[in-house]
Amino acid sequence: MAEDAIVGDALRAHVIVVNGQLVGGWKRTLTKAALVVEVTLLVSLSKPERDAVDGAAQGLGAFLELPVEVRGL
Repeated sequence: MAEDAIVGDALRAHVIVVNGQLVGGWKRTLTKAALVVEVTLLVSLSKPERDAVDGAAQGLGAFLELPVEVRGL
């Protein structure tokens, strides 16, 4: 996939910003049993950064009172 297409895919959804830098995007899908969060990254993230993204997704799941499945991390 061309870099422009990757950037376009990431920005089509909500953006992920780490330390003031755009690093990717995410979108959510609600199923009958769970919240699915699909992440598209433009750069590799460190483990703490991935954990922070996962934690944010889990927080959204808690707000919606649904279990969360994170894809793409």
